[in-house]
Amino acid sequence: MLRNVKHVGDSHPYKWPKISSFLTTQTTDQMAQHLDSNEEWNVCEKIDGCNLCISDKGWIASRNKIIATIKENSLSTKFYQGAPLVQTISLYNKLCQLQSHLVDTFFLGEKDFELLAFGEFVLPGSASTSEDIYNYRRRKIPEGSVCVFALGFVFKQLPTMPFVFKHGFKVEKENPFYIVPMNNALSDILAEFNILHLRPKKVAKLHTILKNERLLKDLKDRKKEGFVLSSNNGKGYIKWKYIPIKTSYLDNQFHILTEKLNTYEAMKIVANLEFMYNEADQYERNLNRIPFTLWINSYIEEYKECNYEKLEKAAFYGQLYYDIAFEEIERDAYKYCKIFCHKKLDPRVKIQLKNKINRQLRKTFENTKNPLYNSKK
Repeated sequence: MLRNVKHVGDSHPYKWPKISSFLTTQTTDQMAQHLDSNEEWNVCEKIDGCNLCISDKGWIASRNKIIATIKENSLSTKFYQGAPLVQTISLYNKLCQLQSHLVDTFFLGEKDFELLAFGEFVLPGSASTSEDIYNYRRRKIPEGSVCVFALGFVFKQLPTMPFVFKHGFKVEKENPFYIVPMNNALSDILAEFNILHLRPKKVAKLHTILKNERLLKDLKDRKKEGFVLSSNNGKGYIKWKYIPIKTSYLDNQFHILTEKLNTYEAMKIVANLEFMYNEADQYERNLNRIPFTLWINSYIEEYKECNYEKLEKAAFYGQLYYDIAFEEIERDAYKYCKIFCHKKLDPRVKIQLKNKINRQLRKTFENTKNPLYNSKK
């Protein structure tokens, strides 16, 4: 029986395994084999949230700990890392329905297996900033939702898996379990039960994926946090992310990986990845040359008198109205600075610009007639 009671604070019994990138030192040999063999992989967008696991046995875990149970009366009002957990209740109900369906369809003799949904818990903005830099809200992935990227199965003894789950793999830990990564078949099953997930963007040979112009552009323009490649042959995952910082360690890893390759085509692919890495570093260097401060100061000087008057009037009515006026000035300053940009701003550059505007405006208008100004964040 798989009915051990789990409590809040207990260690996660089925922790998500660490996913390696092409430049992870410990898995260089494995990555070289993947590049040489050039087999079929799925490409899914990596959501920038935090890892969450929901079990059909009624517990909810972060990457390392159980953080809640479905039976908690307070779950509908509980928050984790600033996002509400209430949507985990509907996901749990759908997961139970899916488990019953799988018992009736594929696992007639295994009625008591535990079914896990692994997903990214969407935080306010993203994992690294309060800004919604990847447009999750517009794409109907709201904060507090769990975007499922894999299923987990816990059996007393692993049975022969049905054809739709053959691409999965066993995790050999203290508590062994079986992971089924996202592919089109799993996407169809999750869609049938209205479970939020992202369908693979592409299914192709590894070299084809790593040369795909659209995927490369999404990374270069930083429109996505990254991609996760999942094997259709039981070989797990590869993480493919934008690398913003050039280091001697990473330079050396490209050299080591190339030396381990046996095919010319694989070497060309790694050379392309290294080119993008160097290009990203140049992009980061160029960011430091954007004259944000000059633009912001130009706006402040041009509209200083008008903005002083606006803030002093708003302050007369109280802190709320002062804050509203200040935020309006921030928006105006941002629009003013964008006029000087020759192309659309990168999402992270937008955050840098907005933060600089906020700091410079606070410094400029800190003496406006508002005794509560210092309480403004």
